Amino acid sequence: MHIDDTNMVNKKAFIRTLEAFFAILITIIFVMFSLPPDAVQNKVKPEMDMMDTLAYDESFRACIFVENYTCVDTILRENIHYGYINYTFNISSSYSHQARINRDDVFLKTYFFAANQTAYSPKILKIYYWKE
Repeated sequence: MHIDDTNMVNKKAFIRTLEAFFAILITIIFVMFSLPPDAVQNKVKPEMDMMDTLAYDESFRACIFVENYTCVDTILRENIHYGYINYTFNISSSYSHQARINRDDVFLKTYFFAANQTAYSPKILKIYYWKE
């Protein structure tokens, strides 16, 4: 008679454990479906690999040192897959400038250009970019 009681207790413990497992599983499924899709997905950072080569381009560097925004924008548009990545940028002499962009998926690349061949005039190029 003692053996039957032990089997019954083990069965009840197993059923309680199974109930707890299903309760946790149902809770996780409910949370996953009730959250907005953006909260569940990780933000994918778009690639800006072309800047590794542009940083050494003398014409691009010259545009930055004279703060020619049109020239910099033209070169960036030629090298970025426009429509895939949107961007804005700023050229300044200090790190303190920050763009005000009303998005939550903006990434930042900062490049420090110390000098060209004729003069020391450090400039900082900040590119704020996001995937469309």
